[in-house]
Amino acid sequence: MLDTSEIGDVNVALQKLAASIKKVRVHYRNESNASLSVSAAVAVHLYRIAQEAVHNAVEHGVATEVQVDLSSDDGHVIVRIQDDGRGFDSTRGSSGMGVRIMQYRAHRAGGSCSVASQPGWGTIVACRLPFAKTSLVAA
Repeated sequence: MLDTSEIGDVNVALQKLAASIKKVRVHYRNESNASLSVSAAVAVHLYRIAQEAVHNAVEHGVATEVQVDLSSDDGHVIVRIQDDGRGFDSTRGSSGMGVRIMQYRAHRAGGSCSVASQPGWGTIVACRLPFAKTSLVAA
């Protein structure tokens, strides 16, 4: 696990996150094939969102594989985490603290985070955050 002071480059941080998980296969892909220059606070939020999504996939979804993708589009950085776990009915909402925390982090960074899932089909967490946001508190 990385200390938040070590996150720096979100691409490197997500690579390390994927490599650190031993219970399941976690694949990482940077679709932009470059380091993305995001503010330190945005990097921390992205890393923590990905960390929570992977944790949920392993512990609650009983996934065997997780795919973490990083990309950018129109001034935003996008992280997408997809697993092959058991899923849940996301149309009924989620009372889970982890989902609420991911959405809160994305909102604090000026972005959005959606969770889509179906029983038997795994879960997809997709977050879109601006490269930088002023007056942002890293947590």
